[in-house]
Amino acid sequence: MSLRVLSLADLPAAKMERVIVHWTGGPYNASELDREHYHFLVEGDGDVIKGDHSVKSNEVVVPGGNYAAHTLGCNTRSIGISACCMLGAQEGTTGRPLRAGSNPMKQTQWEKLALVAADLCEHYDIPVTRETVLGHGEVQKNLGIPQRQKWDPMALPWDTNFQKPANYAAVGDMFRARVRAALKPVPNVEISPEARVLIRNEFFPAILEDGSSWGALKAMTTKFGWKLVKLTAKTATVQIGAEAHVLDFINDGGTGYVQLIDLAKALDLQISWDAISRTIKLD
Repeated sequence: MSLRVLSLADLPAAKMERVIVHWTGGPYNASELDREHYHFLVEGDGDVIKGDHSVKSNEVVVPGGNYAAHTLGCNTRSIGISACCMLGAQEGTTGRPLRAGSNPMKQTQWEKLALVAADLCEHYDIPVTRETVLGHGEVQKNLGIPQRQKWDPMALPWDTNFQKPANYAAVGDMFRARVRAALKPVPNVEISPEARVLIRNEFFPAILEDGSSWGALKAMTTKFGWKLVKLTAKTATVQIGAEAHVLDFINDGGTGYVQLIDLAKALDLQISWDAISRTIKLD
């Protein structure tokens, strides 16, 4: 196993079940209090700081014990990681925009957290799901464990599309997609430098052309077992399950692409765009 940002010396043998992601609500540097509560912290300059408690200290939590208390009622077998940021932040609402405070979370911190999470998931054999890799602000909804109005780190200060409660689930899914992408390369697929499409946790090459997004047809049909029924210069008829769907088609440099908005309708999925990773998501 090749770790990305952590050291094997910092990962003792333990049975762990989940990674919970936070922000500290403080400045860009880890304080003594921060190190007391989290296993690993990402400072404003991207440095990863080890907390005072080892991961193993949270394998079995007892009241009054010596462990990293990062999440109310959910510390046993939970690894707490945090970005040092968001001092003075106030949550956005329908009528008020996010106020990220004097130390807003940086995109580089968020992405480094995903690498930390990937190391932890790989080392402790933790699957990447909504119940096992999640933000503090998702704990109450995803695990049913009441929290005290926590919303970290579910708002992205650098992207106005992801700053309000209605978008928190999308932020969590984007984070998990980054963790999955870090865990292993996509087999037999070269990701286009322009864009990529994420369908059912699988990435495929994509292009952006004429204001529309298009996904590589052959790669998707091969992966999912769809049947190409008919191909013309402008359309591709694809059998998905028991139904055949006519999708807009283009040929770009010898590779065929279908329009993703058509494919989303055929699969009964929503389509969204993540500008940070240049990923079109169908989910």
